[in-house]
Amino acid sequence: MTPHIPAPRRPGAPEVVGLPDAPHGTWDTATAEYGPVTAAAVRSAAVLDQPRPGTPEPLRSRLAMGLVAAFIAMITIVVWLTQPPATTTPRGDAAPTTGAAPVVVPPASPSTSASPSATPSATVTATPSRRPTTAPPTTTRPTTAAPTTAGRKAPQPASLTVGAQRSLRYASSTDVYVVRSSGVAALAEVTTANGPTLRHAANFTVVAGLARSSCFSFRTGNGAYLRHRNYRIYVEVDNENDPNLFRRDATFCKAAGAPPGSFRFSSENFPEYFIHARDGGLWIDKAPPPHESSFVVSTAWE
Repeated sequence: MTPHIPAPRRPGAPEVVGLPDAPHGTWDTATAEYGPVTAAAVRSAAVLDQPRPGTPEPLRSRLAMGLVAAFIAMITIVVWLTQPPATTTPRGDAAPTTGAAPVVVPPASPSTSASPSATPSATVTATPSRRPTTAPPTTTRPTTAAPTTAGRKAPQPASLTVGAQRSLRYASSTDVYVVRSSGVAALAEVTTANGPTLRHAANFTVVAGLARSSCFSFRTGNGAYLRHRNYRIYVEVDNENDPNLFRRDATFCKAAGAPPGSFRFSSENFPEYFIHARDGGLWIDKAPPPHESSFVVSTAWE
Protein backbone atom coordinates (compact mmCIF):
# COMPACT_ATOMS: atom_id res chain seq x y z
CA MET A 1 0.00 0.00 0.00
CA THR A 2 1.41 3.29 -1.05
CA PRO A 3 1.32 5.84 1.77
CA HIS A 4 -0.54 9.11 1.19
CA ILE A 5 2.01 11.86 1.10
CA PRO A 6 0.49 15.32 1.64
CA ALA A 7 1.42 18.16 -0.58
CA PRO A 8 4.16 20.47 0.64
CA ARG A 9 2.87 23.41 2.72
CA ARG A 10 3.00 26.81 1.17
CA PRO A 11 4.71 29.56 3.04
CA GLY A 12 2.26 31.38 5.29
CA ALA A 13 -0.42 28.66 5.09
CA PRO A 14 -1.71 27.24 8.38
CA GLU A 15 -0.35 23.89 9.40
CA VAL A 16 -2.69 21.00 8.76
CA VAL A 17 -2.82 18.85 11.83
CA GLY A 18 -5.04 16.11 10.44
CA LEU A 19 -6.78 15.21 7.28
CA PRO A 20 -10.52 14.61 7.39
CA ASP A 21 -10.31 12.16 4.47
CA ALA A 22 -7.68 9.92 6.16
CA PRO A 23 -9.09 6.41 6.24
CA HIS A 24 -8.03 5.35 9.73
CA GLY A 25 -6.02 8.04 11.44
CA THR A 26 -3.87 11.09 11.01
CA TRP A 27 -0.60 11.42 9.25
CA ASP A 28 2.42 11.63 11.48
CA THR A 29 5.08 13.71 9.79
CA ALA A 30 7.77 12.42 12.11
CA THR A 31 7.26 8.76 11.24
CA ALA A 32 5.64 9.31 7.89
CA GLU A 33 2.79 7.04 8.97
CA TYR A 34 -0.89 7.28 9.86
CA GLY A 35 -1.41 7.44 13.56
CA PRO A 36 -4.48 6.66 15.62
CA VAL A 37 -7.30 9.20 15.66
CA THR A 38 -7.08 11.25 18.85
CA ALA A 39 -9.60 13.63 20.47
CA ALA A 40 -7.25 16.51 19.74
CA ALA A 41 -7.25 15.60 16.12
CA VAL A 42 -11.02 15.49 16.03
CA ARG A 43 -11.25 18.93 17.61
CA SER A 44 -8.69 20.24 15.17
CA ALA A 45 -10.75 18.89 12.33
CA ALA A 46 -13.86 20.56 13.72
CA VAL A 47 -12.00 23.85 13.94
CA LEU A 48 -11.02 23.51 10.32
CA ASP A 49 -14.70 23.12 9.41
CA GLN A 50 -15.63 26.54 10.99
CA PRO A 51 -15.84 29.47 8.58
CA ARG A 52 -12.71 31.50 8.61
CA PRO A 53 -12.64 35.02 9.98
CA GLY A 54 -13.47 37.69 7.46
CA THR A 55 -15.88 35.54 5.49
CA PRO A 56 -18.97 37.76 4.80
CA GLU A 57 -21.61 35.06 4.13
CA PRO A 58 -22.34 33.95 7.74
CA LEU A 59 -22.53 37.58 8.90
CA ARG A 60 -25.09 38.51 6.28
CA SER A 61 -27.16 35.46 7.19
CA ARG A 62 -27.23 36.44 10.86
CA LEU A 63 -28.16 40.05 10.02
CA ALA A 64 -30.97 38.89 7.78
CA MET A 65 -32.38 36.57 10.43
CA GLY A 66 -32.21 39.35 13.02
CA LEU A 67 -34.04 41.77 10.75
CA VAL A 68 -36.74 39.20 10.00
CA ALA A 69 -37.21 38.53 13.72
CA ALA A 70 -37.38 42.25 14.50
CA PHE A 71 -39.89 42.81 11.68
CA ILE A 72 -42.10 39.98 12.92
CA ALA A 73 -41.98 41.39 16.48
CA MET A 74 -42.89 44.87 15.26
CA ILE A 75 -45.83 43.53 13.21
CA THR A 76 -47.06 41.61 16.28
CA ILE A 77 -46.92 44.76 18.44
CA VAL A 78 -48.74 46.86 15.83
CA VAL A 79 -51.49 44.25 15.47
CA TRP A 80 -51.85 44.03 19.24
CA LEU A 81 -52.07 47.83 19.62
CA THR A 82 -54.59 48.29 16.81
CA GLN A 83 -56.85 45.47 17.90
CA PRO A 84 -60.15 46.99 19.40
CA PRO A 85 -60.84 46.22 23.05
CA ALA A 86 -63.34 43.54 23.82
CA THR A 87 -66.85 44.97 24.18
CA THR A 88 -68.97 44.15 27.16
CA THR A 89 -72.72 44.01 27.27
CA PRO A 90 -74.12 47.05 29.12
CA ARG A 91 -75.85 46.17 32.36
CA GLY A 92 -79.06 47.67 33.62
CA ASP A 93 -79.56 51.22 32.40
CA ALA A 94 -75.98 51.86 31.21
CA ALA A 95 -75.71 53.87 27.99
CA PRO A 96 -75.23 51.63 24.90
CA THR A 97 -71.85 51.71 23.15
CA THR A 98 -71.47 53.02 19.64
CA GLY A 99 -72.35 50.63 16.90
CA ALA A 100 -75.29 48.33 16.69
CA ALA A 101 -77.95 48.89 19.32
CA PRO A 102 -77.93 46.20 22.00
CA VAL A 103 -80.75 43.73 22.02
CA VAL A 104 -82.64 44.06 25.28
CA VAL A 105 -84.79 41.24 26.53
CA PRO A 106 -87.22 42.55 29.15
CA PRO A 107 -88.19 40.21 31.95
CA ALA A 108 -91.00 37.97 30.86
CA SER A 109 -94.31 38.38 32.61
CA PRO A 110 -95.82 35.22 34.03
CA SER A 111 -98.54 33.65 31.97
CA THR A 112 -102.05 34.10 33.26
CA SER A 113 -103.31 30.83 31.81
CA ALA A 114 -104.65 28.19 34.10
CA SER A 115 -102.03 25.63 33.01
CA PRO A 116 -99.22 25.45 35.63
CA SER A 117 -96.73 24.16 33.03
CA ALA A 118 -97.06 27.23 30.79
CA THR A 119 -93.81 29.16 30.47
CA PRO A 120 -93.69 32.94 30.30
CA SER A 121 -92.91 34.41 26.91
CA ALA A 122 -90.37 37.15 26.29
CA THR A 123 -90.45 39.84 23.63
CA VAL A 124 -87.17 40.90 22.03
CA THR A 125 -86.84 44.56 21.13
CA ALA A 126 -83.94 46.28 19.42
CA THR A 127 -84.39 49.66 21.12
CA PRO A 128 -81.83 50.68 23.75
CA SER A 129 -82.91 50.23 27.32
CA ARG A 130 -83.92 53.28 29.26
CA ARG A 131 -84.21 53.99 32.92
CA PRO A 132 -87.66 52.83 33.99
CA THR A 133 -89.96 55.67 34.84
CA THR A 134 -91.61 55.49 38.22
CA ALA A 135 -95.02 57.07 38.49
CA PRO A 136 -95.22 59.55 41.37
CA PRO A 137 -97.15 58.26 44.33
CA THR A 138 -100.78 59.17 44.21
CA THR A 139 -101.75 61.23 47.20
CA THR A 140 -105.36 61.39 48.13
CA ARG A 141 -106.31 64.42 50.08
CA PRO A 142 -109.13 63.94 52.51
CA THR A 143 -112.15 65.73 51.29
CA THR A 144 -113.85 67.97 53.77
CA ALA A 145 -117.56 67.76 53.46
CA ALA A 146 -119.23 71.11 53.03
CA PRO A 147 -121.50 72.13 55.87
CA THR A 148 -124.91 70.71 55.41
CA THR A 149 -127.31 73.45 54.42
CA ALA A 150 -130.24 71.23 53.55
CA GLY A 151 -133.39 72.68 55.14
CA ARG A 152 -131.54 75.74 56.46
CA LYS A 153 -132.94 79.07 55.34
CA ALA A 154 -131.64 82.60 55.50
CA PRO A 155 -133.59 84.96 57.76
CA GLN A 156 -136.58 86.72 56.24
CA PRO A 157 -137.81 90.24 56.98
CA ALA A 158 -139.99 90.27 60.07
CA SER A 159 -141.76 92.65 62.39
CA LEU A 160 -140.06 94.24 65.35
CA THR A 161 -141.95 92.31 68.01
CA VAL A 162 -141.17 92.44 71.71
CA GLY A 163 -140.21 89.03 73.04
CA ALA A 164 -139.23 87.66 69.62
CA GLN A 165 -135.77 86.63 68.60
CA ARG A 166 -134.56 88.64 65.64
CA SER A 167 -131.48 89.42 63.54
CA LEU A 168 -130.52 92.85 62.16
CA ARG A 169 -129.31 92.80 58.54
CA TYR A 170 -127.41 95.79 57.22
CA ALA A 171 -129.77 97.22 54.59
CA SER A 172 -126.99 97.99 52.10
CA SER A 173 -126.06 94.28 51.85
CA THR A 174 -127.82 90.96 51.46
CA ASP A 175 -125.72 88.90 53.88
CA VAL A 176 -124.07 91.31 56.35
CA TYR A 177 -125.54 91.26 59.86
CA VAL A 178 -125.00 92.85 63.25
CA VAL A 179 -123.05 90.35 65.40
CA ARG A 180 -121.50 90.40 68.83
CA SER A 181 -117.74 89.89 68.80
CA SER A 182 -115.39 90.15 71.80
CA GLY A 183 -117.60 92.58 73.70
CA VAL A 184 -118.40 94.91 70.82
CA ALA A 185 -121.05 95.06 68.10
CA ALA A 186 -119.72 94.65 64.57
CA LEU A 187 -120.84 93.85 61.04
CA ALA A 188 -120.01 90.43 59.58
CA GLU A 189 -120.99 88.33 56.58
CA VAL A 190 -123.23 85.48 57.67
CA THR A 191 -124.62 82.79 55.33
CA THR A 192 -126.21 79.36 55.62
CA ALA A 193 -122.74 77.82 55.13
CA ASN A 194 -121.40 79.32 58.36
CA GLY A 195 -121.23 77.36 61.55
CA PRO A 196 -123.67 77.77 64.42
CA THR A 197 -121.33 79.96 66.47
CA LEU A 198 -121.36 82.80 63.96
CA ARG A 199 -125.01 82.32 63.06
CA HIS A 200 -126.15 82.47 66.67
CA ALA A 201 -123.95 85.51 67.32
CA ALA A 202 -126.25 87.41 64.96
CA ASN A 203 -129.40 86.69 67.01
CA PHE A 204 -130.88 89.08 69.58
CA THR A 205 -134.03 89.04 71.67
CA VAL A 206 -136.19 92.15 71.27
CA VAL A 207 -137.37 93.55 74.57
CA ALA A 208 -139.15 96.74 75.56
CA GLY A 209 -136.82 99.68 76.02
CA LEU A 210 -135.08 99.63 79.41
CA ALA A 211 -135.42 103.42 79.72
CA ARG A 212 -138.63 103.90 77.64
CA SER A 213 -141.10 101.18 76.92
CA SER A 214 -142.14 102.64 73.56
CA CYS A 215 -138.60 102.06 72.30
CA PHE A 216 -136.56 98.83 72.16
CA SER A 217 -133.58 97.13 73.70
CA PHE A 218 -131.64 94.19 72.18
CA ARG A 219 -130.53 91.45 74.55
CA THR A 220 -128.11 88.59 73.94
CA GLY A 221 -128.42 85.05 75.26
CA ASN A 222 -126.16 85.70 78.26
CA GLY A 223 -128.12 88.77 79.47
CA ALA A 224 -125.91 91.44 77.86
CA TYR A 225 -127.37 94.33 75.84
CA LEU A 226 -126.41 96.51 72.94
CA ARG A 227 -125.49 99.93 74.45
CA HIS A 228 -123.47 102.89 73.32
CA ARG A 229 -120.49 104.15 75.29
CA ASN A 230 -118.13 106.83 74.05
CA TYR A 231 -120.16 106.77 70.80
CA ARG A 232 -119.39 103.14 70.08
CA ILE A 233 -121.86 100.23 70.37
CA TYR A 234 -120.80 97.58 72.88
CA VAL A 235 -122.33 94.31 74.13
CA GLU A 236 -122.30 94.64 77.91
CA VAL A 237 -124.08 93.61 81.08
CA ASP A 238 -125.42 96.22 83.49
CA ASN A 239 -122.77 96.55 86.24
CA GLU A 240 -125.21 98.56 88.42
CA ASN A 241 -122.66 101.36 88.97
CA ASP A 242 -125.03 103.73 87.18
CA PRO A 243 -128.16 101.74 86.31
CA ASN A 244 -130.02 104.71 84.95
CA LEU A 245 -127.24 105.61 82.51
CA PHE A 246 -126.90 102.00 81.35
CA ARG A 247 -130.66 101.73 80.68
CA ARG A 248 -130.69 104.90 78.62
CA ASP A 249 -127.54 103.88 76.71
CA ALA A 250 -129.17 100.51 75.95
CA THR A 251 -132.50 101.93 74.68
CA PHE A 252 -133.03 102.77 70.99
CA CYS A 253 -136.05 104.21 69.24
CA LYS A 254 -136.99 103.23 65.71
CA ALA A 255 -137.48 105.47 62.69
CA ALA A 256 -138.14 104.78 59.04
CA GLY A 257 -135.04 103.86 57.05
CA ALA A 258 -134.00 103.52 53.44
CA PRO A 259 -134.96 101.41 51.58
CA PRO A 260 -138.60 101.06 52.57
CA GLY A 261 -139.22 98.39 55.15
CA SER A 262 -135.94 99.07 56.97
CA PHE A 263 -135.43 100.93 60.24
CA ARG A 264 -133.03 103.41 61.76
CA PHE A 265 -132.33 103.38 65.51
CA SER A 266 -131.57 106.55 67.48
CA SER A 267 -130.19 106.73 71.02
CA GLU A 268 -132.81 107.44 73.71
CA ASN A 269 -130.56 109.93 75.48
CA PHE A 270 -129.14 111.43 72.22
CA PRO A 271 -132.15 111.53 69.84
CA GLU A 272 -130.20 113.02 66.95
CA TYR A 273 -127.54 110.25 67.04
CA PHE A 274 -128.27 107.08 65.07
CA ILE A 275 -126.57 103.72 64.95
CA HIS A 276 -124.59 103.46 61.76
CA ALA A 277 -121.71 101.48 60.25
CA ARG A 278 -118.23 102.97 60.39
CA ASP A 279 -114.82 101.24 59.99
CA GLY A 280 -116.38 97.78 60.24
CA GLY A 281 -118.00 98.58 63.59
CA LEU A 282 -121.17 100.22 64.85
CA TRP A 283 -121.23 103.75 66.25
CA ILE A 284 -123.74 106.50 67.00
CA ASP A 285 -123.23 109.67 65.04
CA LYS A 286 -125.33 112.73 64.45
CA ALA A 287 -127.50 112.58 61.34
CA PRO A 288 -125.56 109.96 59.40
CA PRO A 289 -126.60 109.13 55.79
CA PRO A 290 -129.65 106.86 55.73
CA HIS A 291 -127.93 104.18 53.59
CA GLU A 292 -125.26 103.84 56.32
CA SER A 293 -127.71 103.65 59.21
CA SER A 294 -130.61 101.47 57.98
CA PHE A 295 -131.24 97.89 59.10
CA VAL A 296 -133.73 95.22 58.04
CA VAL A 297 -135.30 93.39 61.00
CA SER A 298 -135.32 89.68 60.08
CA THR A 299 -136.09 86.34 61.63
CA ALA A 300 -133.41 84.69 63.74
CA TRP A 301 -130.73 82.41 62.38
CA GLU A 302 -131.30 78.73 62.95
